[in-house]
Amino acid sequence: ATKATSAATEKKKEQAKTTDQQQEAQAPKKTEEKKISIPSSLVAATVTKAVDGDTIHVHLKGKDETIRMLLIDTPETHDARKPVEPFGPQASDYAEKKLPVGKKIYLQLGKKGAERDKYDRLLAYVYITPKDMYNLDVVKNGLARVAYVYEPNTDHLSELQKAEVRAQSKNLGIWSLS
Repeated sequence: ATKATSAATEKKKEQAKTTDQQQEAQAPKKTEEKKISIPSSLVAATVTKAVDGDTIHVHLKGKDETIRMLLIDTPETHDARKPVEPFGPQASDYAEKKLPVGKKIYLQLGKKGAERDKYDRLLAYVYITPKDMYNLDVVKNGLARVAYVYEPNTDHLSELQKAEVRAQSKNLGIWSLS
């Protein structure tokens, strides 16, 4: 009886193993078929330099562009007229970590007629992946505040404001100073 039970147990294990292998073999096919669709409002670019927490340089459509991120402001680190502000180095480090040189990113550019600021920088929401917005991440972590709110570039204002309130309530980053 023990040999029969043992043989039946082994047979069940083999069947389970075969089923698992069949499922694993099918899984990659599903992943391959499921391609990431990039929303039509996003354009691909490659990071060439992180200046600070809210400004980067990218290679976009064959040329180098300076990108000023919409609706956020991080503490200063590079303004010769001002001292380095608290959490400025952390915001810059965060940008370098999340947006390293050579990384492919996605940009949601400012609205037609409001694509550039007074310094001729291209205005954009920056996406680390097509679904992960850097602007939102940096606010959530308390390393930026919502600022420079100018119509018509307010697509994500509400979600950024909500993230700012959460960061404030948790005393994260810049909100730990007040």
